[in-house]
Amino acid sequence: MTLDAVIVGAGPNGLSAAITLARAGLRVQVLETHDRVGGGLQSRALTLPGFVHDYGSAIHPLAVASPAFRQWPLHAFGLRWVHPDAPVAHPCPKVRRCWSATCTPPPNV
Repeated sequence: MTLDAVIVGAGPNGLSAAITLARAGLRVQVLETHDRVGGGLQSRALTLPGFVHDYGSAIHPLAVASPAFRQWPLHAFGLRWVHPDAPVAHPCPKVRRCWSATCTPPPNV
């Protein structure tokens, strides 16, 4: 089979490029070295049961607003956008809690 494009990486940018090219009628192949797609835009249970962590994206706040992601039926393939109460937190050694980036930090930190 003759290909028109080869996309290296099945993260959000690679998949967006591949879908756009394929919808335009090009023959596209996507190569991914890992066992699952998504690149840094993944969540995984990495520590304790019930805790889901940002695997490598350091948050993609605009992904949910992406025209491409909104028009494609990604939910049919398992995508579920998660909106946590505290989107960003930072543990501090002398404080017994974390806080959201949208909140005021506790005093004396």
